[in-house]
Amino acid sequence: MAKDLEKVFFSLDQVSILNLGFNIDSRQAVKNAYLYLEHVKIELDKGNAVYVYKILKNVNEIVLNLK
Repeated sequence: MAKDLEKVFFSLDQVSILNLGFNIDSRQAVKNAYLYLEHVKIELDKGNAVYVYKILKNVNEIVLNLK
């Protein structure tokens, strides 16, 4: 079900995506990635290496699926 929804979402044009309230500005995506990596850095500084490894592994899979 989620995969089907994902296919429908990614088949939409930019106007439709914006009308749904999603920000597709690449600068915002870079900012979000930076904030996420800052969170990862904080967790790593706390000594949570196992947690950091798991979330980075998940991010890797997400990025690879974006093509």
